[in-house]
Amino acid sequence: MAGRRQHDRSRTGKPGRRNHRHRPCRRGVSAGPACRCGAAHPGGRQPRLCASPAHHRARQRSTRHHDTAVPTMSDTAKPSPRKLRIATLHILLLAFAGLPFFAWAQSCQVIRSPNIDFGEIRGTATTDTAATVVVSCQGLAPFGNQITACIFPGEGVPGGVAPRRMTNDAGALMNYDLYANPAQTQLLGALGGSQPVYAISIQAGALGPQQIPFNIYARVPGGQTVPAAYRYQGNPGTSILRYSYGPPLLAPPTAENCRDGTFPLLGGAGQSQFLFGTVSAQVPSACLITIATDLDFGSASRLDAPHDQSSLIRIRCATGTVWTMTLSNGNNPANGQRRMASNGNFLPYELYLDPALLIPWGDSEATGASDVGENEDVAFPVYGRVFPQPAPIPGSYSDTITVTLTY
Repeated sequence: MAGRRQHDRSRTGKPGRRNHRHRPCRRGVSAGPACRCGAAHPGGRQPRLCASPAHHRARQRSTRHHDTAVPTMSDTAKPSPRKLRIATLHILLLAFAGLPFFAWAQSCQVIRSPNIDFGEIRGTATTDTAATVVVSCQGLAPFGNQITACIFPGEGVPGGVAPRRMTNDAGALMNYDLYANPAQTQLLGALGGSQPVYAISIQAGALGPQQIPFNIYARVPGGQTVPAAYRYQGNPGTSILRYSYGPPLLAPPTAENCRDGTFPLLGGAGQSQFLFGTVSAQVPSACLITIATDLDFGSASRLDAPHDQSSLIRIRCATGTVWTMTLSNGNNPANGQRRMASNGNFLPYELYLDPALLIPWGDSEATGASDVGENEDVAFPVYGRVFPQPAPIPGSYSDTITVTLTY
């Protein structure tokens, strides 16, 4: 009985707990420090076979905290620090990779709105000039934005588009227009008009404001009859800037987005007002002699009858310009009479305003021709007569008359 009890103690060690150090080894596996092999149990029972040392260590790990009621951190499925670092890196990369797909807040405003001055408008020719409206856009996007901006000059006073109009202090009107292209085929209209949208798209950078120049091409069409008095001026007045923006990796907003105040996916839009500069022109009180033909009396063998001929003077004066045209007395006057000369010999003649040869054309304001300009060519015939006289000494007789146009 003592041997039996001793066997029971060696088998169980302490009551209620197995002693793994004395488990018998499995047949065919070499004995290790954790088991005893080859000894038969008392009572004739076959000894149990032990697992390999590796299997034994695994079993120890699986049963190490068998009696613990609450699992520890070491027992839960906790990733290693290396695995945590990799997972964090992936999350950050995904977060930063998503940023360019969003548009950040953007604001735009006009920082320069120039005056447009056509200078002097002469005659009926077309007059062109150009100026630039500058828009500045500022945002907080770390990767920038796609921006489309568009401008809409107001109709102003006097109102209207195609044509726009300037006026002077006398109430006269001069037509002009604003265009988006040098060929002056794309009219600029007010917001809500039927004209094409003048829009420019840019890729805005992440740092600092981005400027957008809008070149404006202006024209006063030719053929207008406008008075010269006073300076002409127009003012498009309150004008509109609109802009739409979107993420940098997507297509920029369209001109229609800009006009309608809409925006692409993940984008935005805005609007601001600005005062367009003044538009001005000056029609000088100018006159121009465009044609003055010679007056040729021809050849004659005798002067027992008057010889009449005519020539032509053509002038152009700005509308509303009061002018007077006089003719000098020539190079050889005597006793208030014009004379042609040839080698010291003289031949009297006279110039007239009317075909009846009743009104002499003189060299003073009282004896000259006068009228008010209409910005178009006006022709004035000059009527000449060589009076009957005794036969002069043969020769080629001539004189030079100076035409003076005063306005």
